[in-house]
Amino acid sequence: MNMKMLKVAIAGLFLSVSGFANAGLIDINSGNYWGTTGGVSSGRGIAFEALDDFSISSIGIEAALNAQTFEVVIWSSTNGHQVNSILHSGSQAFGDTLLGWNDIAIDFTFDLGSFYAVQWRPLSSNSSWADSLVYYNDSSLPKIIDGKLNLIDGFAGHNASSFSNFLHPSLRVNINSTDIPEPSTIAIFALSIMGLTARKLKKR
Repeated sequence: MNMKMLKVAIAGLFLSVSGFANAGLIDINSGNYWGTTGGVSSGRGIAFEALDDFSISSIGIEAALNAQTFEVVIWSSTNGHQVNSILHSGSQAFGDTLLGWNDIAIDFTFDLGSFYAVQWRPLSSNSSWADSLVYYNDSSLPKIIDGKLNLIDGFAGHNASSFSNFLHPSLRVNINSTDIPEPSTIAIFALSIMGLTARKLKKR
């Protein structure tokens, strides 16, 4: 490989990693769209198995919310078909919103091999917290998302007590990119390779 070819290869490497390092929002649903409607119960969520160690900074729901305070809750689970105890939660007040994404900040780290359930619910239990939600079918589960989690089962209820329904909401998480090499790290590595290659070519 001559110096020109090396520079082209490294430029391509920069382009491929620079966008990836900043991409954090990941939709977590079966991909099998069911529809947009009410019937929100007093809470909606989905359970999964973590396939990697990763941390998040927010959880969002695709919905038309009615004005009140909401919370996102992370539950522990044994197998993804029930919940055990609350591990962490975060809350935020929203006004009436049009159908779209609504996110609440929450810092949490998921551990490889453990089961969890993430839930969006009104802080005070009620079934009129949203005009409509975007729903997906449970029938297409399990489904692996981004190699980081395996979606298992959707659920409803303020205390995540109902795993017998056939739908789950459209949720998303913002995965922190701290474990993804930043362009600066790649740059240092690439420059080192260029230097070593240049020295080798010069000797020839």
